[in-house]
Order: sequence, then C-alpha cells, then structure tokens
Amino acid sequence: MRVLALVLLLAACTTPGVDEVNPHTGLTTIASRGYTLQLQWNATLAARAAHFERNGAEVWSVYTYVTRDDRNTPSITSAWSFGRQLQYRTIDRQRTGCGVVCNRQEQGEIVLNRRLFETLSTRGLTFHLVGDRGSYAGHLPGAAFAEVLAKAGGR
Repeated sequence: MRVLALVLLLAACTTPGVDEVNPHTGLTTIASRGYTLQLQWNATLAARAAHFERNGAEVWSVYTYVTRDDRNTPSITSAWSFGRQLQYRTIDRQRTGCGVVCNRQEQGEIVLNRRLFETLSTRGLTFHLVGDRGSYAGHLPGAAFAEVLAKAGGR
C-alpha cells in the first residue's frame, strides 16, 4: 500500500499544469505543474501555484495538498512563512487511494496578491502548514510562479 502511495505521490512531481476556461462559468484557471514538497513516513505535502480569473476578478494563490496514509484526516489551521501568517482556507477534504486503508487528503489555498506572486517568481515560497494532527513544511520554487505568470501574460 505504501509503495503504491509513494508511486502516486512521486507522480505528482510531474503532473502537468492546467490552462483552461470553463465554458459554463467563464472561470479561467491557470496552474503550474504539481510539486511534491515533503515526504514524511505518514504524510506528503504537494503544491502548485495558481491563478483564477472571472469577469475581471482575480485570485493568485498556492494550492496545497496534504495527504496522510494513516487514519487521521489532515486538519490545517494556519499557514506561515518566516513569522508571517498567510491567508489560508480549506478547499476540500476527501479520501483517496482506498485499499486496506484510505488515504485522507486536505486541499487548501494560500491566497496571495499579484505583487507578492510576482516577487515569488524569482525566489519561491518557503512555508509551513500547521494543523491539529501535524505540521508540514516545504518550498515551492520560483519556477512554479513564473510558469503561471508566463501563461497569464498581460492579465
């Protein structure tokens, strides 16, 4: 089971980016490829940079994915970077990779502004997610932010 989970998690390192417009809602989504940032004995942190736009309203963010292979659902309460609390919200919690035991995953979002997003395109973002059932740290490289900015063009 752990071998399968490891293979799936390592595949996240090469997941392609997203560039699409939903014809029904008009939501434009641009996201970098996925990066696996931390592998623990029972948990993995993955992330990607993202930009969403609809009717001129924009959101610049980092999407996080914390997956645990024990019976505990991640429960992230805050995100931090060098003593500064970042705006974090939980997007979804789900079970994945069900076999003998289901993995539990929390998808979350660190909301940024465009200026910070542009700055991060050169240095990346080192962050720490803190939760009731563990903490997870990683560094999303500047290339992830640069990839999204290049696709977003003049938006």
